[in-house]
Amino acid sequence: MINTKKGKGEIIIAKIINTGSIVGMEKITSTSNAKVQEIKKLLDSKKDRYLLQKFVAEGVNIVKDIPNKYIDSLFMTVETFEKYKRWHLS
Repeated sequence: MINTKKGKGEIIIAKIINTGSIVGMEKITSTSNAKVQEIKKLLDSKKDRYLLQKFVAEGVNIVKDIPNKYIDSLFMTVETFEKYKRWHLS
């Protein structure tokens, strides 16, 4: 478990493709995870965001508005996944 804004909880990454279908999932158990480090780097560096053409959007309402073809991965708690899995990820 790692700390989230609301305390400790399991975080998962849902890897999706252009249609919104989930093609893989990974449980994150540490902030030293490479994906977590990449997100930190993207949050901290405008240069890296534009160089890599990867951007971070936070919050369910914002993410719901993004077309599937622009989403590479979703980071969320297991509880959030269960709540919203039918919405973007069918």
